[in-house]
Amino acid sequence: MLAWFSLNRRTCGFPPDDLTVSCDISNDEELFMGQGDYQFEIYRLMRQENGNEWSSYHPHTNVLWLHYLCSKLLSMKYRSARGRDTKDARKELTRFSEDVLHYGSARDVLQNCPMFQ
Repeated sequence: MLAWFSLNRRTCGFPPDDLTVSCDISNDEELFMGQGDYQFEIYRLMRQENGNEWSSYHPHTNVLWLHYLCSKLLSMKYRSARGRDTKDARKELTRFSEDVLHYGSARDVLQNCPMFQ
């Protein structure tokens, strides 16, 4: 079974009978007023892009979420982060973070981003 999750929607099943269940978070103002974590800014950007219409698919919102996840990975402290491989991975992840927002969808990222070639 294929599954895709987010705060407001879940898709499961096999094509062509996929079932998408969504939760309307358009009126959850507290979610969009949060401070202190980039996650809340991502929610605001997603709402701006989708016009606060959460049941429709807006592919660039997945790109926003990828940027958020990347920022979390870059901000984490790692126990053994001194090796050359770790430094190279951090450089590549930093490049990815700088470029990912230019893609239109997660599929576009996977197909065209140099990190995945």
